[in-house]
Amino acid sequence: AEGCEALLKWNRAAGIIFPGLTRRRQKERQFCLEGI
Repeated sequence: AEGCEALLKWNRAAGIIFPGLTRRRQKERQFCLEGI
């Protein structure tokens, strides 16, 4: 579960938070938690 939570930290490019990356990481975290 900690690895799944760590995905949320990777939402930046060139030090800038990108909303699209944030949404993608949230979906990836959900897949990780569901075991897909």
